[in-house]
Amino acid sequence: YPNDKPSCCFSGTPAVWFQLHRMHMITTVLLSIAGFIVIFVGVGDWTEAVGSTTTIETLRRAHPIIGTICVGFAIIQPIMAIFRCGPKDARRPIFNWLHFLV
Repeated sequence: YPNDKPSCCFSGTPAVWFQLHRMHMITTVLLSIAGFIVIFVGVGDWTEAVGSTTTIETLRRAHPIIGTICVGFAIIQPIMAIFRCGPKDARRPIFNWLHFLV
């Protein structure tokens, strides 16, 4: 982590890396949700390869599940950021690990 916190550089504003990180995260979440909606509207329902026997069919079955998990993680990240504790808080290492893993 770059210094483990968004250190201030100019007149109390967050560091540039943190501003870019926040902007990219918001864009990622919004595009992920939009893509998720577009896929469900286009496909019309949850689909999977029932009774798959080949590797390709197994991957097709796993694809919507993995996609849903990834979108869920993308949505969880900003929620975690809202409840993030301060940089000196004893629970901050827990947040850092969860932020890294999710």
